[in-house]
Amino acid sequence: MSHQPTNRIKNKFANGEQPQVLTLLTEPEELQIGEAFDPLGLEVLFGGGIVNPFGPTLTAVCAETKTNRLGQQRIIELVLNPFSQTSRLLGHCIFDARWEPLKHIPPLFNFEYGGCPTLLLPSCRYVPQLDNTLLALFLHSFDDARDTLEKVKDCPDDPFDRIDREVKGVTEGLREIARNENFDLPEKNIEPITLDEAKWLAAHLLDEQNARLELAAFLQAWAGSIECFPLDSAADLDSIGPLFARLFYTSRCSLQPNA
Repeated sequence: MSHQPTNRIKNKFANGEQPQVLTLLTEPEELQIGEAFDPLGLEVLFGGGIVNPFGPTLTAVCAETKTNRLGQQRIIELVLNPFSQTSRLLGHCIFDARWEPLKHIPPLFNFEYGGCPTLLLPSCRYVPQLDNTLLALFLHSFDDARDTLEKVKDCPDDPFDRIDREVKGVTEGLREIARNENFDLPEKNIEPITLDEAKWLAAHLLDEQNARLELAAFLQAWAGSIECFPLDSAADLDSIGPLFARLFYTSRCSLQPNA
């Protein structure tokens, strides 16, 4: 898929007007990883991982390193789990002197990114002092953030214990359904969290030790889900490793497995 500027932008550029710093699509466009872009030519802007033992999922919103003739870089979303890897074009950005992380990253939180993550990917594109503010706003945007906050508080320093509890809860729920067809699994708490709660959650998950534990749990869940569901199409850690390495490399170094 071409990412040349539209005629409207070409005409504005010809008239001496600068393109906007951030231009977002009304409807994201599906892209084919490896065909429409080189996944190893991406830099993380922000991202998050859901540590689900049945299908952990990493979502990363990235800037393509190459630019078009207007100096624009494509903003691409990757959604990666062991059994499906997809991507979408969200828009374009110009990382010049006008670019401000606190101004130009939050509009990207308006897209739909699935469930609230516990593995957070900040970016080397902005100073660490902005991590908590930006990622708190990111967490605050999720409908199920309250459910995630409560689970993290129940197991604040042990994501493995949190995952074990979730698995046991699902298992018990399925057993109850087998005994009683009218039984419903408990619904997630969708009461919105406050911004202060989002800041606490972001700070806790960004703590270096906690971040390492979340990453270890995510990678273990990735390998474990493939063992449970050994499909030929599954992407094991060996095959997905170079892309993970790129994403971790362009985020904070404390999230790199061998840092």
